[in-house]
Amino acid sequence: MSTTTYEWLLSMPGGNDDANPYPSFIKTVGAIAMGATTHRDLAPQAEADIRFTRAPAAEVHAEMVQVAGD
Repeated sequence: MSTTTYEWLLSMPGGNDDANPYPSFIKTVGAIAMGATTHRDLAPQAEADIRFTRAPAAEVHAEMVQVAGD
């Protein structure tokens, strides 16, 4: 995901309506593991489990695979 897409997702209004179907979607999925690579510092979000790292991509990927399980 690009930083622009990440920022767009965070800018979406809350609620379960046609303008933002994300809340309904995520209830059926539970979680989505995704990554973004950027040179910019991004603001953390208190209402979401979003993690930032400066670790090498291979380490981050290995951790994501381990956490995801089967």
